[in-house]
Amino acid sequence: MNQKAPLGKLLLALVMIVGAWGPGPTGAETQTTEAPSRARTSDLTTPHVEAALPAPESSAAQRDNDEGVGYYRQGQWDMAKEYFRIATMADPSLAEAHYNLGLALDKLGKPGDATAHFQRALALAP
Repeated sequence: MNQKAPLGKLLLALVMIVGAWGPGPTGAETQTTEAPSRARTSDLTTPHVEAALPAPESSAAQRDNDEGVGYYRQGQWDMAKEYFRIATMADPSLAEAHYNLGLALDKLGKPGDATAHFQRALALAP
């Protein structure tokens, strides 16, 4: 299955969304006190909620990237950021790692740094 085309579209949409974000709360911050599993399911259907992407098996950065994905899913943004940063160093051409690093940086309140990695990911994705 060719995952590059959907990744490119996802990255383009994300860059457009990030550019339109203001300082207001995200959808996750405005959630009610629903059960966590229901909130997660609801979040997956909204366009502003993102998920970290796994790396292809052929990438030298797969292990570090996928470790970061695990931390990202747990909400441990600092740990996820470090693993994604290591993954971008191990394979600088891995769009998924740059995208994921952008996600973690955004969660850590660093939108400028996040946008730079989103743009890098977009440039790397066909």
